[in-house]
Amino acid sequence: MNHQGREVEMRKLAQPALADYAERGATVLIPVGAIEQHGPHLPVEMDIYAAERVSTAAAREFDDVLVAPSIPWGLSHAHVELGGTISLTPTTMLALANDVTETLLRSGFRRQVWINGHHGNKPILGLVMYEAKRKHGLSIGTITYYDLAAAEFAEARTSAVGGSGHACEFETSLLSHLAPGMVGDPQGIRRPIEARTPRDFRDLTDAGQTAIGYTFAERFPEGIMGDPTVATAETGARIWEAAVQGIVEFLADFRTLPPEGVTAER
Repeated sequence: MNHQGREVEMRKLAQPALADYAERGATVLIPVGAIEQHGPHLPVEMDIYAAERVSTAAAREFDDVLVAPSIPWGLSHAHVELGGTISLTPTTMLALANDVTETLLRSGFRRQVWINGHHGNKPILGLVMYEAKRKHGLSIGTITYYDLAAAEFAEARTSAVGGSGHACEFETSLLSHLAPGMVGDPQGIRRPIEARTPRDFRDLTDAGQTAIGYTFAERFPEGIMGDPTVATAETGARIWEAAVQGIVEFLADFRTLPPEGVTAER
């Protein structure tokens, strides 16, 4: 059921309304992303913009899901040399995320899900989930939205594997669907991903089994990782629908679970 008329953003609600949601066992989504360069054609807010949009769209499908104010910054040091980037250190980001988790809990919200829009944040969100369980006994959730759309994108895409990693066909298509006025000219730049080893990251749809550190200045000096020139709004619409639907399906199950997770039957 769609609840389009309901206000889902926590920051726009008064304390009594939030206390009522907490009493009802509401789920809170926390969007997290990055402020980093996305080539010559996409805004630096791309990652957090996408995380916010999928979060609010998914929340409106329920009567008890809220969206917390987002954390726009992430782990983006690989982009700093190209400019247009604000990055946190891992220790800062982990401390910040742990504080958000704890204070939401103290406000009564025991069901929490982080909605991520930036690849570099994945390791930290794993630690946030770990710390929520270790410190508070909470089984929180973490989702990277584009993982839920990867299969649909694989069917819709024009570029070969290696064409989507950053400011690529995937992201350019998605923003062309959501906000075409925010998409500029990629200037014909194509920078397909060339894996450094046979098991290295090759694409959003093929994350690989190993990893080697790098900066974008070293490997992708134009700020583009893949091929944005073949992006279309039609592909973006398929990405959007798959990502939102995937989050909705996860939340339908998650919000029925006890905040402490599932224990073995005895």
